[in-house]
Amino acid sequence: MKKLGLLFLLCGITTLLFAQGGLISFKSVEHQFGDAQEDGGALRHTFEFTNKGTAPIIIYGVTTSCGCTASEWTKEPVLPGKKGQITAVFEPMGRPYSFSKTLTVRSNAEPNSVVLTIRGYVIPRNATEKELYAQRLGEIGFRSFYQILGEVSSNTVQHIEVPVHNFAEETKVVEIRDMPKFFSGKTKLKLKSGETAKFNLEMKTKKMTEWGAQSVELKFASGEALGTLYLHLTRVEDFSHLSAKEREQAAHLEIPAPQQTFEACKSGETVTKEYELKNVGKMPLQVRRVITNCTCITHTLDKETIPAGQSAKLSLTFNTQGYMGEQNRQIYLIVNDPVEPTRMIELIGTIQ
Repeated sequence: MKKLGLLFLLCGITTLLFAQGGLISFKSVEHQFGDAQEDGGALRHTFEFTNKGTAPIIIYGVTTSCGCTASEWTKEPVLPGKKGQITAVFEPMGRPYSFSKTLTVRSNAEPNSVVLTIRGYVIPRNATEKELYAQRLGEIGFRSFYQILGEVSSNTVQHIEVPVHNFAEETKVVEIRDMPKFFSGKTKLKLKSGETAKFNLEMKTKKMTEWGAQSVELKFASGEALGTLYLHLTRVEDFSHLSAKEREQAAHLEIPAPQQTFEACKSGETVTKEYELKNVGKMPLQVRRVITNCTCITHTLDKETIPAGQSAKLSLTFNTQGYMGEQNRQIYLIVNDPVEPTRMIELIGTIQ
């Protein structure tokens, strides 16, 4: 009986621990490998996390964005205050040029899903400078005029490398003009004939103002030749510093009717619908951005900061000119809700 009582006591303690919840906090959710040779073997990086909660964390699994990425992770429960690991493995053979891959970590912790990102550039076997630097700005060669950064946290420093090569027979200067204020680094390079060099830049995401998916432009010049490098990224809010108590006290968005249907109408008519945004949390809710991704949809929001316990009205206007048949418009809201920082609403109907 004593053993049975002890067993029930231990089970009760375990249940209590899990009810209180683990809190997973990664030291970093992004890693830049930089340049890697295609035949140089697999690339490996270990992401370390700490359990800042009050219950053990169990990693259920890790899914990757493509079959070229594998992962290993801590299999035993990670106790409060202890550390665990997620190791990403990327095989570069047969996958030349720029890459950006994600690993989604699923666990019983808060948050229950975390996205990790690895990036880099695979140099093809036996590649010549002409092949590697095929994009030209005058006689200055670039590997590409775009880079895909994927998701970047709002409180990190991203290291951006931009290699260039001088194909001219004389010395050339290439520079960055009007560099955004959230960048730092050397803005001018002087290259001898046949020389290769890199712009090593830092992008401070904390100083950026836009949220969600966006393209950041870096304008380059060499003599009279002008060109733009586009950095494609999604800026997401960093909630990793929040304690379990702070998460409980945070803002939380509730949308009573996230999907709305409009009556059948004729092409060219205007459709307007209102959505209620309720803050059922304990701190003010910030609507960071409303993303429509279609010029046919415009919106108005009566307040971007919603006090705890209050609501705001989001009005969507759909200009149906040029559209026919079944319509399904998806609009995304970016908010400071650590549970679900990106929310989707829908507008559905038929245009005759």
